[in-house]
Amino acid sequence: MRSRFGPVLVAAAMASLLVAGVAGAATPPMTGAWARVGPAAPLLMDVGAGYGARFAADGRLYVYGAFADACGDPTADAIVVYDPATGDCHGLGSNGAGDGAFAGGSINAIAWVNGVLFVGGLFTGAAGVSGIDYLAAWNGTAWSGRGKVTGEVMALASRAGTLYVGGSFTSAGNHSGFDHIAALTGTTWSAVGFPGDVNQPVTAIAAPPDGRVFIGGYFQDAGGDAAADLIAVSDGVTGWKALDESQTGVHNGHVRAIAVAGTRVVFGGEFSDLYGDPLADQIIEWTGAAWKHLGPNASKTDGALNSYLPGEVPVRDISLYGSMVVVGGDFYSALGNASLTGVAAWNGSAWLALGSPGTLWGKVRDVEIIGRTLYVAGTFNTMGGVPGANGIAAFGLLAAPSVPRSLAGTSGAKKVTLTWAAPATTNGSAVTDYIIEYRKKGTTAWKTFADGVKTTRSAVVTGLTSGTTYELRVRAKNAWGTGATSTVLVKKAG
Repeated sequence: MRSRFGPVLVAAAMASLLVAGVAGAATPPMTGAWARVGPAAPLLMDVGAGYGARFAADGRLYVYGAFADACGDPTADAIVVYDPATGDCHGLGSNGAGDGAFAGGSINAIAWVNGVLFVGGLFTGAAGVSGIDYLAAWNGTAWSGRGKVTGEVMALASRAGTLYVGGSFTSAGNHSGFDHIAALTGTTWSAVGFPGDVNQPVTAIAAPPDGRVFIGGYFQDAGGDAAADLIAVSDGVTGWKALDESQTGVHNGHVRAIAVAGTRVVFGGEFSDLYGDPLADQIIEWTGAAWKHLGPNASKTDGALNSYLPGEVPVRDISLYGSMVVVGGDFYSALGNASLTGVAAWNGSAWLALGSPGTLWGKVRDVEIIGRTLYVAGTFNTMGGVPGANGIAAFGLLAAPSVPRSLAGTSGAKKVTLTWAAPATTNGSAVTDYIIEYRKKGTTAWKTFADGVKTTRSAVVTGLTSGTTYELRVRAKNAWGTGATSTVLVKKAG
């Protein structure tokens, strides 16, 4: 049985991970290109089932969802493990009757806590053991439960030995009153936020290292705060709160995905006009002080990702890549661009296509970035026109240009004329501007020379003080960011 809820982004410790996961090879995909992921044959699984994927710290790929007999293994039901180093592909445990531990069920989310794999979803009696319902733990050899959970688990996240669990349940670990969100540390369940009540299902969780817990879902009230509508945050001590207490009232839809980087938090899902902004459709960002939308549609009347089929979820997952926001979901032909289908990136001013998805018959359920490789999983049967890139695919992400080279200058009356050579690489995206910075030697603050947007590799920096020595440098910019600075040139204005 397939859950109506797709995978949610979960936090896993991957800082030291060296991925060897593209088509079983040890090299990432080429910049700006899609590549297949998984064993050569048979295909990893039926792409019509819908699933997500996460890499573990050991480099193995865990794929989960609602499917049966992945890789031809009768025990690979709802979850399968693929080792790109060896090509091995197999299930985890069985129900004792020749099928997988989750035969007939579905898995919505996975997370690791102290090396133990946790899975949450819509299943009962995991591994043929009654009582292992909706949440199960794999210790490497067997599945076990962690106390009774009374309803579907839709989201998982982990931090510092604690697992955060969200869903439609109203009790966990035999504790009533843990409504839709709870925490598990070892074998002990506890409420998250005080009071812990959330009045409707939680479908997204993020637990950044700073101690905060963000949740998103269908709720209109978290912890008794009526302003905590669809979105709430807790420091684990003072209770659930809205990010912006001035925003009250019931909003439509729900939040499905959350990504956090410092004070910046991005929420995605299926909603419109959030907090009164007609452009805040399906995705919205909290800067730490205010809400902002991520671009309008072509007519500037709605959000850019507003094109989707009824009943689908435009934004199912979000991953942050530097200043970029990468999303996957059910949107198609965003801004009228057929290349912006299922997966796209926001650079702060525009939505960018990720290569050419080709004919994307299906949806993207899951996005994960490791280094400069984007991994996507979903129900699609092709990505970028690459044979075999169905269900799971990898993309070599573009990046800001490298540094401009050979910066040289000539002094003139109250000016310095600069010339430089192009960066050694533009990392897959053409230079759109060169940014010139200068300062008086011996000072600390750099100023940007206002010369407009130019791609010519020369400039005359004017308005300088005659007889004063300056330091000057140049940076290259493209659609994916602004690169590092060139070497510093020291020149005295004439």
